Amino acid sequence: CVGGMLCFSLVKQYTCKLLSRNSTLLRLSIFLFTAVFMFNNINWSADPCNNFFEFACGKWLKENSIPDEYSSYGTYKMISKSVKIMLKELLQKPVAEGEEVEAIQKAKLLYQSCMNETAIEMNDMKPLLEILKDPALRWPVLETYNGPEGTWKEQEFSLLETLAVLRGQYNNNILFTFSVEVDSKNSEDHILTLDQGSLFMESREDYLTNSTETKTYRDALLKLMIDMAILLGANSTTAHADMAKVLEFEIELAKIVIPNRNRTSETLYNKFTILQLQNTIPGFDWLHYMNMVIDDEFNPELKHINVSEDIIVYVPQYLKDLVKLLQTVDNRTVANYVVWRIVYRRTNNLSKRFLNRRLEYLKVVRGMTSLAERWIMCVVYVDYIFSYAVGRMFVDAHFQEDKKKLTEELVEGVRWAFLDILDKENDWMDKDTKNKAKEKVMNNMHSNMITFEFIFNFRSISYGGIGTIVGHEFSHAFDNNGRKYDKFGNLQQWWTNASISKFEEKTQCMIKQYDDYYWLTAGMHVNGKMTLGENIADNAGIRQSFRAYRKWIREKRGGKEEDLLPGIGLKAARIQILNGVHSPSEFRTIGAMSNFEEFSKAFNCPETSVMNRGSNACRVW
Repeated sequence: CVGGMLCFSLVKQYTCKLLSRNSTLLRLSIFLFTAVFMFNNINWSADPCNNFFEFACGKWLKENSIPDEYSSYGTYKMISKSVKIMLKELLQKPVAEGEEVEAIQKAKLLYQSCMNETAIEMNDMKPLLEILKDPALRWPVLETYNGPEGTWKEQEFSLLETLAVLRGQYNNNILFTFSVEVDSKNSEDHILTLDQGSLFMESREDYLTNSTETKTYRDALLKLMIDMAILLGANSTTAHADMAKVLEFEIELAKIVIPNRNRTSETLYNKFTILQLQNTIPGFDWLHYMNMVIDDEFNPELKHINVSEDIIVYVPQYLKDLVKLLQTVDNRTVANYVVWRIVYRRTNNLSKRFLNRRLEYLKVVRGMTSLAERWIMCVVYVDYIFSYAVGRMFVDAHFQEDKKKLTEELVEGVRWAFLDILDKENDWMDKDTKNKAKEKVMNNMHSNMITFEFIFNFRSISYGGIGTIVGHEFSHAFDNNGRKYDKFGNLQQWWTNASISKFEEKTQCMIKQYDDYYWLTAGMHVNGKMTLGENIADNAGIRQSFRAYRKWIREKRGGKEEDLLPGIGLKAARIQILNGVHSPSEFRTIGAMSNFEEFSKAFNCPETSVMNRGSNACRVW
């Protein structure tokens, strides 16, 4: 809520251009802006020892409503918009033929095309109807509306061909996901993988539970499918009948989807040859599908895939159940469902009547009441299609060497902090496992890292806001799932049984702690087991960033504390902790801070206070 990243991001956008000629004035302006931002957003009437989340974020939450075009909002969304503004400025510049690489030229042209609303409105649904004339992508519900070449015929329908076209030409994984990934047990190798597909709605419970809310969601989805079909030319009666069957089919799909709680690294690693896959899950020609999907001109090394090729099948039971389910459902319903998934995805590129219909659905399931500005939609779309080109443009325009140095300083500080804690405070891990953990720390530090903006010359904010996130991401390498991977990223048991037993004992404390938190808004308790990995990372990240900051104070300032932010009156330790509140979740904040003894010291929290768990504190790292 009061993160230093936001402060610098906003200052950079509106102030830096004016002050860049005077670095002293720039630093002072950032310093003052940060102070004002924090002062205006802290709820000074709240007791930080009773509810630190309310103290740090309460005023911001009260004074900042969720914008109409968002389903949720926070400082990260604000930062994200400032980045989008910078990307917009780059993408709307004229194409410089002969001076820019081809990918950047294409990114700019795509942005221009996306912003040409006159042409988009004129074309209306024509671009999508052209796609639906592909023999593999004909949509049964449209019947003869899309002309003879767009009319679905059951005798010509091939689910295998349709799925292969969607995956190979449109990058859509429907019903199941086919990909190439790093082999979990041999990180130097890549391997084919099969996984279950996603459902249209975010949660399988949205299909399977009968609460008032989930029934409303299903009704909204059915109406969306019917209305979209009618907008594209379907007969109303046909659309109602066909889409009702599509929803019934997806409900059956939801029943066979493996829930996340049952998806562990060990259970997901099932290596087959394609021949073994075919024998284990018959009823679908897996090899033929894969060869149809793979572009062997682009990937010549994959040209000769045969039945001896290895593949990791994450969810064999789901695929078995899927094949059985498909045998019980008529082809028309299956075709309607599969094509519907690409239809909805493509309506985002059509005229406003389609966008407005999408918005009606999103009002129900996400609370959005307005479409995003057109330029934002186009920046997001171009960044998705040309992510590397857009990244190159951004780095060329905004990267500065001093940011890299600051990032390296902070990352190295967090690395040192983890090792220092491991050496001096970890009394439950045996020597053999601890030595291997140190090797992993030295070899695995930069995984999952990104470069951030910094508040120059005010490290308490940089370490508190950004350092905590770096520590959080780094700590995932040692959470309940990440700990299963060795220093090379290979899935194997490198811990001794004794250390595993102690780790699980430590995590049980944290599971119970978070289980006890009641989320009033949702009317339910937090699931401590499901959120364990994030909670471990939250708790560890705070400790590591704080320890790294104290080391910086000792070594770079001779133990002298940083100046107070003007008007705030909080010492650097408190400011660093404030900036560690990077999540909008009350319980991530309260849970981690109440376990951290340095928090209680910084805010003088008595042992009886909510934010000082004392001897009941939970700690893994």
